[in-house]
Amino acid sequence: MLNICTQQRPQEIPKTGRVLRSFGLVVLFLTVAALQADTIYLKNGDTVHGSIIAQDQNSVKLKTSTGEKVFSKALIRRISYDDKTSDDNADKDRLEREKQIKSEELRKEREELERRTKEIEEREKKTKLENEQRQEAASRGGRSAIWRSIVFPGWGQHYRGDKTRGYIFMGGAAFTGLLLFKTRKQYLKARSDYDEASTLSILSAATGSSGMIGGAFLNANEKRNSLQKVAAKGNLFTGLYLGWYFSNVADAFLYGPEHRTAGQLIQKPDVQLSFTFPLK
Repeated sequence: MLNICTQQRPQEIPKTGRVLRSFGLVVLFLTVAALQADTIYLKNGDTVHGSIIAQDQNSVKLKTSTGEKVFSKALIRRISYDDKTSDDNADKDRLEREKQIKSEELRKEREELERRTKEIEEREKKTKLENEQRQEAASRGGRSAIWRSIVFPGWGQHYRGDKTRGYIFMGGAAFTGLLLFKTRKQYLKARSDYDEASTLSILSAATGSSGMIGGAFLNANEKRNSLQKVAAKGNLFTGLYLGWYFSNVADAFLYGPEHRTAGQLIQKPDVQLSFTFPLK
């Protein structure tokens, strides 16, 4: 008997099936890799997959399967990160914010320190200037200011640097001096008129005419009254002028760096100004 033994051979997979299965594995691998990678969506519609390795305010550097590429953020519509990259970028953003906050705090502290330093420098400069002005005023005070005030009211104050007080004394003395000068002229005229009227009254007595004598004496009496009024006004303006004058000297003495006694101050003046208006 002839035994024919047949052995079943394993079924071979067609070549086309193997190719499809390999292609499917590649697609699956690429899909999984794409799901785990970062994705950049450009404004022109293109999509690029890879891993972001660096970025700044203007650009993004992406590592792809074909190499590293740099994209300008002006061309990027949005970026999708994988979980790990997202966490890393979140940490980077947090650290960057903390760095910016710390930098801002340091900037504010530096500005505040500069402001305080400037205020201290300005205060020291102002104090130094005031001290220099006081020293200069002190060097211009004392005897120099006093003898100038004696010569001309207000000159000593102006010389020591106190110009306001100097102008006040100058103005007061000049105004009362002008009034005194005008009154002096009026007094001299009134005095001349009174002398003529007195002489006329004496001469009228020699005529023996009572009417002429009475008229002459009445005229002389009227001139005398006018003279007394002008003399009283002149004495008033003299007092005002002397008040300004001695106040000016006292001010130069009291506000100077040197202090003397009242007796020494009375002996010091070597210039004397006075006007006399006798009533008769």
